[in-house]
Amino acid sequence: MSLRCFSMLAWLLAAGCEAGAEVGPPFTPALDAPRTAELAVPLADGSLLVDDGAGLTIVRDAGAPRRIGASGELGTLLAYVWVDGSTLVAGSAGTFVVESGPDAGLFRAPVEEGIGDETIVALAATRRPDRASDVWIATDAALYLFRDETVLPIEIDGQPVAGAALAPHVVPVDAAGSAAVWVGTEEGLYRVSVRPDAPSFTALRMTQPEGARSLGTDRRGTLWIVSETGLSALDLGLRSQAFALDGAPSRVLASRDSDDVWIETERGFVLERDRVFRAAAVPLDELLLGPGGATYARRGEAVSALFARHPIALEGLYDGPILEPTRVELRLAATEHLISVRAWAGPTELPVTPGSGAVGPSFLIEPGPVPVGAHPLRVEADYDDGTLRAELTRPIEITTQATWTNDIEPLYARHCADCHGEAGPSPTRLDTLDAWRTLSGRIVENVETGRMPLGRPALSSAEIARIQAWSSGGFPE
Repeated sequence: MSLRCFSMLAWLLAAGCEAGAEVGPPFTPALDAPRTAELAVPLADGSLLVDDGAGLTIVRDAGAPRRIGASGELGTLLAYVWVDGSTLVAGSAGTFVVESGPDAGLFRAPVEEGIGDETIVALAATRRPDRASDVWIATDAALYLFRDETVLPIEIDGQPVAGAALAPHVVPVDAAGSAAVWVGTEEGLYRVSVRPDAPSFTALRMTQPEGARSLGTDRRGTLWIVSETGLSALDLGLRSQAFALDGAPSRVLASRDSDDVWIETERGFVLERDRVFRAAAVPLDELLLGPGGATYARRGEAVSALFARHPIALEGLYDGPILEPTRVELRLAATEHLISVRAWAGPTELPVTPGSGAVGPSFLIEPGPVPVGAHPLRVEADYDDGTLRAELTRPIEITTQATWTNDIEPLYARHCADCHGEAGPSPTRLDTLDAWRTLSGRIVENVETGRMPLGRPALSSAEIARIQAWSSGGFPE
């Protein structure tokens, strides 16, 4: 397979800036109940594959464990990647596809036929439009692309690429939708792309750093690099920044599902977020990244879910503009060590009502105290168990008036016109403002109960709120 290789001009990559890393105080991550396991692999559906010495078992937070293989069948874990709902796992005893749904099982991966006896050292996956994802495979001897049940070798400058580090590029390289991965070698860093409809490769070499040993891409699209010279970050604009840590880095772990980045150093694990680095105050032997930003820690033979900060979820906040007072409830994964919860809509602090029993803390977003317009909704929760502050941010929009022209008529066209329009089968016509004024109470009752639209998905909470706000506002045109 031929491969064109280009040198990335120096001006495309801003001069690396050496920065003394901003260091925060050490923190103590929370660990859940440990599982004894000789091997652990986070699976695509959020479950965990463990080898506890008695067999290979899929375990979940809820539900009975499921045995799918014999102990030692995978050997030592080398690499894993999630591909289209399944998990591809490379072990010293072979490469397998792990299915964790109704057809749970362990199956030999077809990539084995293409790589022979070579040892897999890294895996990455990139999506293709309406087709099976591409899988990039780095071995101790070569680099491959697995596409459509075929293993394709990749060479750079006419030479095989041995022992490469891999990380997915988070956005298409161009408008045609080419997918790409970052490839780190002893010689340097490359961005290798492939078109979605044909195995036509292009490689662009970065001017720095040299000797990229470990790569990871976070949710912001930043590429984190451990090289011979230390730790650096390359953003989507190809601007580079280097960081001087207390202790030489050896590995980086980053996920496209999280803003948190973990760096393994000679002194232990360090967590980065917003360019602040904090050391874990407890010794951790190994970290594993799972889907959705989940993290697992190994300490000896024990594997536990790890929480640098406890997650926060919101209930009661629908998508779309907020037209009337909206009660939002917090679902906190941990409440025992909770110290305080604060919430803001833009600059406006929202009073938080303490929770009781199964009901978490809540706050009211109310037009009036919160000005009309778009705002960031921010929630912070502090704990006294050594974890970092839990944070959540999402955009909201406050509006005080819905109108027929801007809100209700488009809603009618989407959901009601086929049946309640001039040519529709229903005798009840809803194609005029007057009809909605007359029948608004009945309309709201029907959409709230889901009786309407007949035979179609129910209206969202935001759409129902628009109708209610328009009604209570006097049916403005």
